[in-house]
Amino acid sequence: MSANHSQQAQGPARPQTLVMQFTFRVPGPPVAKARPRICRGRAFTPIKTAQYEQLVWEAAEPHIPADWPYDAEYDVQMVFTFKNRLHGDIDNHIKTIDGLNPNRHGRKGAWFDDKQVRSIAAHRTYDPANEGMEVTVTALPTKVVYFPKRLAERKPRRKAVRKRKTSK
Repeated sequence: MSANHSQQAQGPARPQTLVMQFTFRVPGPPVAKARPRICRGRAFTPIKTAQYEQLVWEAAEPHIPADWPYDAEYDVQMVFTFKNRLHGDIDNHIKTIDGLNPNRHGRKGAWFDDKQVRSIAAHRTYDPANEGMEVTVTALPTKVVYFPKRLAERKPRRKAVRKRKTSK
């Protein structure tokens, strides 16, 4: 009876879940994410930051498995390798992970929303011959239900068109 009781205390056996992950490397000096700029009342991402985020996506996309779970939570490990100690703050380099977000131009992304990232571990190293950023994204076996509309349901944005007043 005690053996049966111990099984009940543990609850039913949980199914084994496969933890998936992918790793990619972005060559060249890591670029810190710059603050948004404002011009004529509109905010925009600086060109250097936008180009680096696109480079992050282009490096990651071929490594994302075909059966990647987009509705999971994720752990992210990042290693930044610099040629010397003159570089931006590590927290601004971490923000370049936004390159894995979906965008309004149809890019699918590695997740629906970066709110799904549960933890980030970042390290910096120094090696003049091997500058770059290495990222490992691990999908955890938990489902997320708090993200907004799924990407497939999102409609592309349209430019606002003002109607001209016609005189009668």
